[in-house]
Amino acid sequence: IPATRRDVAIGGAAAAVASAFPIPASAGLMFDPIGAYSMGGSSGATNLKPVKADPLRPNSGITLLREVFDGYLPDGGLLKWYEQHLADDFQAVFEGGKVKLDKQAYLAVTADLLKSFPDFTYTRSGPIAYADSPNIVVWTAVVKGTHSGAPYSPLPGVPPVSAKSPPVACRNDPEKIT
Repeated sequence: IPATRRDVAIGGAAAAVASAFPIPASAGLMFDPIGAYSMGGSSGATNLKPVKADPLRPNSGITLLREVFDGYLPDGGLLKWYEQHLADDFQAVFEGGKVKLDKQAYLAVTADLLKSFPDFTYTRSGPIAYADSPNIVVWTAVVKGTHSGAPYSPLPGVPPVSAKSPPVACRNDPEKIT
């Protein structure tokens, strides 16, 4: 069963989570010195600003995920962020393991999706939070974009739909990501 582009987009979020934690987030501390556990406010909150990468002090944990999964695109775009942060042995898994994409295939599908939805953005409803583990993060993702580019098809073999005039803003239903 082929994965839909929607599956790939949501799966990328989950896969990026799995590869984004080089060390345990809490590092065994009883307190949160860098604020990682308190940075998961609700989407749309007016006090949240884009999280920027700092080459001298790279983000990690939830802060790293917020660089791309918090309603803003990182400097350089989504593909560049994926290229820099997805592990070489990255795999996006869909349909209970029936569909697997390695890093290069996932990047190709994402590039194709961005041709149709140039402003493709991950947003969320509710906080990004640790799930009783410093290596597991959960949140409810909402993927948004405006179909203003190339014709779009959600599956191989499905005839693509051309962008409308005016372009149509699209979003998926909220989905829990772990």
